[in-house]
Amino acid sequence: RQSPGRRWFRRRAAAPASSPSTTPMTPRRLVASCAVVGVLLLCARHVSADGCAASSLCELCPAHLESGACAATGRRVQMTCRRAGTERSYFVSCANTAYDEQLQFLSFECWTLAVGAIAFLVAQRRKRHHLSLYDQRSFSSYHHDTGL
Repeated sequence: RQSPGRRWFRRRAAAPASSPSTTPMTPRRLVASCAVVGVLLLCARHVSADGCAASSLCELCPAHLESGACAATGRRVQMTCRRAGTERSYFVSCANTAYDEQLQFLSFECWTLAVGAIAFLVAQRRKRHHLSLYDQRSFSSYHHDTGL
C-alpha cells in the first residue's frame, strides 16, 4: 500500500500529455538517473577526449621544469595513450595534488567547526534569554553560588 505522499508525487511527476514520454518519474528512477550521471562524470574525469588515461597522480613539478605542462599551475599528471599496440606518454597540467586536497578538506573542517561553535554559543545565549522565571532564579543562584 502506498502512502498518500507517494501517490501525490507520482501524479505530480507524470509527464504532460503533449510530452513524448508518458512514464512517470518515480523517486527510484530519479535516484538511478542521478547515480548514472555521477558515475559517468567520475569516469570522464580520468579519461580524456582522445582516449588517454591518467597513469599517475597529480604531483608538483620539479624545480628545473618551468615550461610546458608545468607553466600553468606548477603541477602535472602523466597521461598514457594506448592505440593499436603502441603506447605514448605525456604530461598535462593538473589542479590539485593529494596534499592540496587534504589541506582543502582540513580547512573545510575548521570552518565547519567554527560555524558550529558560533551557532552553539548563539543558541545558548538565546536559551538564557527565554528562560521561565523559575529557571532564571535557579540559573542566577547557581552562577552566584559557583562564582561564574
